Amino acid sequence: MKNEVKKESHDLNVVPKKEQALESKALRLINEKKGSEGIKKAKIVSTDLPQSVGTVLKTERLKHEKSLEEIARSLRISKRYLEIIEEGTKEDFPERVYALGFVRSYAVYLGLNAEDITKRFKAEVLGDHQQEPLVFLLPEAEVSSPRGMILVISAIVALLCIAGWYFYRHSNDIIVAKEIPAELQ
Repeated sequence: MKNEVKKESHDLNVVPKKEQALESKALRLINEKKGSEGIKKAKIVSTDLPQSVGTVLKTERLKHEKSLEEIARSLRISKRYLEIIEEGTKEDFPERVYALGFVRSYAVYLGLNAEDITKRFKAEVLGDHQQEPLVFLLPEAEVSSPRGMILVISAIVALLCIAGWYFYRHSNDIIVAKEIPAELQ
C-alpha cells in the first residue's frame, strides 16, 4: 500500500518549505491509518499537497530501488550532498553553482525533467522566486576642477599685464619729427 502512495505522489508539484510540514503530516497520517478507508483518506490528503524537490528526487530514487551510495558512485557526487538535496536544508549546500549542477545531474540520472527540477529547486531552496533586475548606475556629470579654470584666468591676466606693460613702455616714447611737413607750415 505504501508503494501506491509513492507512485501517486510522484506527479505532485513542488512547494515552499512552509508547506513541507503539512506534507510530512499527511505522510504520518498514512503510516497511522490501518484500514483501507484510512489509506484512501490519507491518499487524498497527500495528493492535495505538492512535494518538495528533495521529496520528488527521493521518491523517484526509491521507485528505481537505488541507494544513495550507488547514485553517489555513479554521479561522482558526495553521498552527503545527495542527502542534503533530498532534505532540502539550504545552510548545508555547497556553492550555488555546484548545488544546481548536482540537482540537475541527480534529476537526469533518475529520468526526471532536469530543467523543471532545477527551476523548482531554485525557487524552493535557493530562494530565486524572481531574478532581480540589474541596476546600472549612471556616472554623475563631471564637474570641471577649479584648477583648470584658475589656470585659464591666470593666463589671460598674465597676457593682459604683458600687453599693458608693452603699450605703457612704448607710449612714453615721443616721436620727434626732424622736419615739419610742408603742409603743416
